[in-house]
Amino acid sequence: MEDVRANEFAHLPSRLEAAFFFDDVHEAKHYADADNSRRLMLLYQVELVDNRATLHRTDWRNNVPDGHLSLDWIRRYWLGEMLPPINGRECRELLATTPLRIVGAVPR
Repeated sequence: MEDVRANEFAHLPSRLEAAFFFDDVHEAKHYADADNSRRLMLLYQVELVDNRATLHRTDWRNNVPDGHLSLDWIRRYWLGEMLPPINGRECRELLATTPLRIVGAVPR
């Protein structure tokens, strides 16, 4: 994923250097509930330390291979293409090249 980003989407934040977060608490809870391995995930309200940081919005479901022998899934991720909502919920994640400041806990 990082090779495609560096070669084709160099203006976007690196997944190796970015903070990952949601801008909607319902989407954060949806992400946490989407997989049993995330059931114990703690959620926090955060704010960007640097509001001018490079930011990217995308669908977190596009960060895994789709079964085809191409890198199109990676390009969809970096293009910010959204897949159809699940139960009315988008599956957006945001990446930004800034630390995040914890403001408070989000009750589950």
